[in-house]
Amino acid sequence: MSENIKNTISGDEEQYSLNDDRRVRTLSPGALVVKRFFRNRLAVVGLIMLVTMFIFSFLGGLLIPYGQDEQFYTYTYLEKEYVGVTQNNDLRYVVAEGQEFPTILQAQFL
Repeated sequence: MSENIKNTISGDEEQYSLNDDRRVRTLSPGALVVKRFFRNRLAVVGLIMLVTMFIFSFLGGLLIPYGQDEQFYTYTYLEKEYVGVTQNNDLRYVVAEGQEFPTILQAQFL
């Protein structure tokens, strides 16, 4: 008999010859990409991490007991002296160009 003819071995199970086109299972391009993607361990780990981040981002807000309008205030008191101020009681004089303001007039001004 020809190689292309089906042989019934046991019950409903059929066996095809090696060169029979019905023996080869064809997959769509999308199915091939998905199959190769899930064979790659690094891609699967990355997908798990991405899904975990999305779940944390969207569902994490429901689990945390704080509201969106809450603000956290902390007050820190520094006991360290970091600024010093002195009060100046002396007067400073500005003299216009071409004019004189001698010390005798300054003393009379005070």
